[in-house]
Amino acid sequence: MTDKPRIIIGLLFVLVAVTFPFWYALAGQTSTETPELVLPESGQCIVGAAEMRAKHMDILEVWRNEVVRHGDQELVEVGDQKYEKSLTKTCMNCHESREAFCQKCHEYADVHPTCWNCHNEEKGD
Repeated sequence: MTDKPRIIIGLLFVLVAVTFPFWYALAGQTSTETPELVLPESGQCIVGAAEMRAKHMDILEVWRNEVVRHGDQELVEVGDQKYEKSLTKTCMNCHESREAFCQKCHEYADVHPTCWNCHNEEKGD
């Protein structure tokens, strides 16, 4: 008896199993275009744009832990500017629209942050 058919079927199964994540990701993509963001007119953030894209979630998590868990509400000094450790008072002061800024990138990256479970956006009357 020959095991050639079983070996071929086994190899095909392994090949499909190994490449499945790539095919799944390709099939699930909705857009490859990076979102166009409405940037604040000031043009200055607490750190550079590339670093903010990569690490804003870490910065916000550190701020949250320092303020909420440790009661540390001291201002953060970056360059000659001082900033409050606050998503709504610092970040959203410049990036005024959650839909036009935050949600576009989060939808593109398919991430679902929990910031807005606690933070409320104040609506004008």
